[in-house]
Amino acid sequence: MQDAVDALKIAFAVLIFIIALTIAFSSISQAKQASDSILYTIDKTNFYEQLNASSLEDTNGGRKVKIDTIISNIYKVPKESLAVKVIAGTDTFIFDLSTMNKADLYREIQRFKNAYMNTNLEFIENFSEITYTGKYITAEDGSVITETPGLTKIYITYTKKS
Repeated sequence: MQDAVDALKIAFAVLIFIIALTIAFSSISQAKQASDSILYTIDKTNFYEQLNASSLEDTNGGRKVKIDTIISNIYKVPKESLAVKVIAGTDTFIFDLSTMNKADLYREIQRFKNAYMNTNLEFIENFSEITYTGKYITAEDGSVITETPGLTKIYITYTKKS
């Protein structure tokens, strides 16, 4: 009989422990929900109105830029892995170190600056980043997993706004 009483005491102690553990996890979960809602309301970026480029003006997915932005990006070509193409009506300028040497690049920059420096033209900027070399796997959900990192090159195209 004494063993049965001891077994009931142990069972009751286990039951109390499980209830205490459940209450502890429940209160931690409620505290996390409260802190998440407070942190969400504190962060002002959650209430920003997101603007779409097409809602401001039709720019074919790119942003509107002026000559100064183009020139600053052209001067980055020798230092960074960039290729810049400017389509200004019938004139096309290509700034890419993989197809020309530095002397030709700087001559082409001067030719572009002489032609368009003092104009107030607007261009539409589009860019794409191309990854070459390296080894990548596409997962089932469409995400890309990098096995061996490769090199990237950014191609920027500026098209004169009509």
